[in-house]
Amino acid sequence: MTRSWNRFTTNSQDSGQPPNRGMNESNTLAQNNVGIIKDMPTTEEATMPEVTISDVESVIRKLHATEPILVKSSHIYGEVKVYPPDADPSEWAVMSWLLTTEHDQHKEQPGLRKFLRADAVHACFERPHFIGKEDLFVPTP
Repeated sequence: MTRSWNRFTTNSQDSGQPPNRGMNESNTLAQNNVGIIKDMPTTEEATMPEVTISDVESVIRKLHATEPILVKSSHIYGEVKVYPPDADPSEWAVMSWLLTTEHDQHKEQPGLRKFLRADAVHACFERPHFIGKEDLFVPTP
């Protein structure tokens, strides 16, 4: 029995690729340099700025008031605080409210930090352990 091999048949030398007939030198060089980036940034240019927890907290504080509007002590969470949006009170209904606690249920640090919808603030303040997805603030695009 005779086997007929076509030009795309895989063997150890050509990896099944068709021969590059009719290619000029510039096409061959361009094909060999695929994926090479000529202007690579140095390590100094490529470093990302480090973000600390205090940076994140400062951004959160810009969105919310610096003084809590509701504060209570809880035997499970420690001190529970609610911060209103840092905006005109007439806009509070459509903005996020920040609820924070000293520690979690197991008395470990850090505590909760949740962005709440305005209509869920009172219920979440009274019972932080029942905060659900439906209570969280979701920004609209």
